[in-house]
Amino acid sequence: MSGTCEGDLLKYEWTERKIGAIGADATKKGHGYFRYTIPKQGEAAKIVGEWGLGESDAGNPWEAVKQIRMEPKPDSVRPDEVEGHTNVGGWDDSEEKPKGDSAPAP
Repeated sequence: MSGTCEGDLLKYEWTERKIGAIGADATKKGHGYFRYTIPKQGEAAKIVGEWGLGESDAGNPWEAVKQIRMEPKPDSVRPDEVEGHTNVGGWDDSEEKPKGDSAPAP
């Protein structure tokens, strides 16, 4: 997911890849937007918007609430541990990886 902000509005593009899937359903893409709302004192901040498939940026509502007094845990939102692991290389790497090496790239 990546996008641009203007004030309290974020417009973004997203891509979802299903690990192990092949064919047309292996990758889905779309667009979306949301607004960051600044709450009244004592209320939680939230984002409210929509996401869509393909070129559409609407059709599916999306709302999230920021938890108050919670310590951030960035490690909990990392990509799937399998994503990016491979034992092949050459066409898109400057170095060819030895067979059987499934360690992730640094």
